Amino acid sequence: GFDDWKEFRAFALKLTDLETPPQPVRHMELTANEGNPFVPSNVKEVTVALHDVKQNVWEGELSVSYADEIGTTAQRELSADEEVAEASFALPSPSSPCSVIQLDARLGPQQETYYSALFPVSSVPVRCTTYTESEYLVYEADNGMIRISAAADYYPALRSLAVQGKEWLASGFPEYGIRSWWNPWIGGLTDQIDDLSPTSVRKEEHSASFVSVTDDKGNVWSGIRIRQSIQQHEVYKGTILDSYYLLLPGAPVLAFMTDIRQSTGAYLEKTALSEMFLRFDELRSSSEHCEPAASGKSGDAGWLRTFAPDGKVLRYAIGKDELNVRESKDYGFGFDGRAGVMQIVTDETVNRPSLYTNKDICCLSFSRNVRLPHGNAFQSAPVFFVFSDALLPTEGLEAVRRLSFPPILESNDIEGAQTE
Repeated sequence: GFDDWKEFRAFALKLTDLETPPQPVRHMELTANEGNPFVPSNVKEVTVALHDVKQNVWEGELSVSYADEIGTTAQRELSADEEVAEASFALPSPSSPCSVIQLDARLGPQQETYYSALFPVSSVPVRCTTYTESEYLVYEADNGMIRISAAADYYPALRSLAVQGKEWLASGFPEYGIRSWWNPWIGGLTDQIDDLSPTSVRKEEHSASFVSVTDDKGNVWSGIRIRQSIQQHEVYKGTILDSYYLLLPGAPVLAFMTDIRQSTGAYLEKTALSEMFLRFDELRSSSEHCEPAASGKSGDAGWLRTFAPDGKVLRYAIGKDELNVRESKDYGFGFDGRAGVMQIVTDETVNRPSLYTNKDICCLSFSRNVRLPHGNAFQSAPVFFVFSDALLPTEGLEAVRRLSFPPILESNDIEGAQTE
């Protein structure tokens, strides 16, 4: 266990002893919708292409369709005489919130399967509203699938993340209580620099606004920016930390990233830490009011799926005994006996994940190194939280992992949010 938040912070920021060997590079590459995993509502069909980077001549058969869906299957027979090293197909645009393209390739003696997940984007814009709850001004964004909210005056963090009505975050809002060894207990999805305790963070100036941000594929995301203007802390005075929580219309994906600008007058070499507190216990108990699972158990046990450095699948129970997870590859969270999972998609070499859990807490952390001269800015690689009924093939989420965002400007703020 840990005696205080500093001990936990030291654990979360500690470099792992596990060495991740380089992943084998597959010379065959599947590209769907020109590498954009999000499909606009006005697109009627998508192009699926398989390419051999080594330009080997193919002979055999290709078959492509949406996995686990009854519908169109496209096939193609290939002969060596054609001297083909790539092929493309047209499929109808995805109809479900998350559809996985599956391409089966039987080329010579080899048989391989390739995946690519696609998410249709709705024509209905993300709804941004403000309202007052427990005397705090709350900013809320809702894309029809995911609803997020934050109350910056309470704490500069995301305080709610509900997917189709099911809450994923544990939050202390609107109180500052005690849970496990957290005092004060904040919860939610937080963002801070190392050495800043929640008590220190609360002393600083915070604000929230609605923003619109375009990624490198042209997808326009909307959501909440929470700003921490640090003026009281002796070391970090002059630092602005912006946390972005972004949605696309109708897509079951939340994008999260951090922007840091420092004017401290000194070189800043620290670690930025994000902490996400999962609501495993309340979710499990709420399921007791529903129909029992087929196993006859009244509660649904929470779990984490990840991978060992050698590729072995690992599964850990969360919310039971104390557990520190140091593996960092392709985290997926879910519950036995019910549908609905959350997968973490990011560049784990720069956003290093880890997990601590006990009977009271489940804390997912991301640590990243920040090295900034005075007057410079840092923007983290994005973290994508992908929600679906069941775990998606990790390979199929590679297009999401490759998405990036250009530097964000103040002009990205949205005007005219609704007030309730």
